[in-house]
Amino acid sequence: MVTDVEQKIYEIAGFVFGISPSALDLNSSTETLKNWDSAKHIDFILALEDEFKIEFDEEKVLEMLSLELVLKAVKELKT
Repeated sequence: MVTDVEQKIYEIAGFVFGISPSALDLNSSTETLKNWDSAKHIDFILALEDEFKIEFDEEKVLEMLSLELVLKAVKELKT
């Protein structure tokens, strides 16, 4: 079952990367999404920070290269 946080991440990723959120899953990554380049990565991070009212450190931003890792990072900062 998809959690509310996970669904919101899919919605944000879909908007930023120009893909339907329903086409995304936790395995979606920089390797599987052609539109997930360095510029879009920054847009994605900023959108996540704005939506969830959190702030990622630089090291974490560089590690968040899949939606699974994004979800984990968001959950860590929201708790």
